[in-house]
Amino acid sequence: PSGSLHTNFKLTTGGEYLALVNDDATTIVTEFAPAFPAQFTDISYGTFRSGGSVVNLIGSSAAGVLIPTDGSLGNTWQLDSFAPSASWISGTGQGVGYDNGSGYLPFITTSVLTDMRGNGTSAFIRLPFDLTDASTITALSFTFRYDDGFVAYLNGTEIANRNVPANPAWDDVANSNISESANFETIDVSAFLTDLQNGGNVLAIHGLNRSSGSADFLIDVELQGKRDGRGRLSWGDLSAPAPDLPNSTGDTRGTEITST
Repeated sequence: PSGSLHTNFKLTTGGEYLALVNDDATTIVTEFAPAFPAQFTDISYGTFRSGGSVVNLIGSSAAGVLIPTDGSLGNTWQLDSFAPSASWISGTGQGVGYDNGSGYLPFITTSVLTDMRGNGTSAFIRLPFDLTDASTITALSFTFRYDDGFVAYLNGTEIANRNVPANPAWDDVANSNISESANFETIDVSAFLTDLQNGGNVLAIHGLNRSSGSADFLIDVELQGKRDGRGRLSWGDLSAPAPDLPNSTGDTRGTEITST
C-alpha cells in the first residue's frame, strides 16, 4: 500500500524480539533476534548505509514574496526561469507570514504584515535552490506549517495543496480557517523526483488566507532530499529523523554495559 504505515502495538524500551513477516504469515523478511537493544529517548534506531544523508534542499534559500494585485503573472512566477521584478519582497529564510499575536512568530523569517493585511489574501512565494547532480536525490519529502491554505509547485509542477479551491486565482481565499493544532505535516513527494533538475530549481508556494483582515498568515516549509549511502547495511542509532524517507546515516553501538 502507498502512504505511511503505522503499527497498532507498542514496543518496550528495554528491547524485545521484533520481526517483519511476509503476507504468508510464515516467512520472516527481517528480524531483530534475539532482541533489539535498549532504546534511548528521542533517538531513532534502525538500518542505514554509511555515507547517506538527508538535507533540506531549501535550507539556505531566501524567500522572494509578492502580494499580487492582479493576475497578470499567470503561472509564470512558479518557474525557475522567472525573474522577479523590483516589486517582489526580498526576504530571508523560508518562513513567510505575520501574526498579531505571538504563536507564529518563531516560524516567521519574512514578515508581510504591512504588505498583506488589509490588502490581499494571497502571497506568491519563491524559494530558489541549486543542485549539482539531481540524480543523487533518491527520495523527497515536504514539510509544511500553514495558515490558512497553500499550493506548492516544484519547477512549475504542483506537488501538494491544502485547504484551497481548485486552481486558485491570485485573489482567491482559503476554503476555511485552519486549526492551529492541525496545520503541520510531512508528506512523501518522491513521485516528483523527475521534476528536479541540474542547476537552478525553485519551490514556489501560493499561500492563501481566509480573509484580507485575518489576524495571522503563515507559510513555513522544508523540502528534504535523501541521498543514499554506499556503505554496508548496518543497524544503529540514526543521526536524524527522516519521516517518509529512507533512513539516513547513523552510529553502530559498541558493547552494551548492563551492570557495573
